[in-house]
Amino acid sequence: MAKRKPIKLKKGVTPQIISACQCSQMTVWRAVHWNADTEKENEVRDYIFANNLNKRF
Repeated sequence: MAKRKPIKLKKGVTPQIISACQCSQMTVWRAVHWNADTEKENEVRDYIFANNLNKRF
């Protein structure tokens, strides 16, 4: 997978992502750091960008 910069999350949104996507904390970490390209990680990244949970600046 291509090397990408990690997604910076807003404070305190990890539990929200975990409950919405039904995944573990490690899956969220892997999705944010672009470790792999699995379906669940793509779902987590889509949820982050759809709900503006990433830091803008």
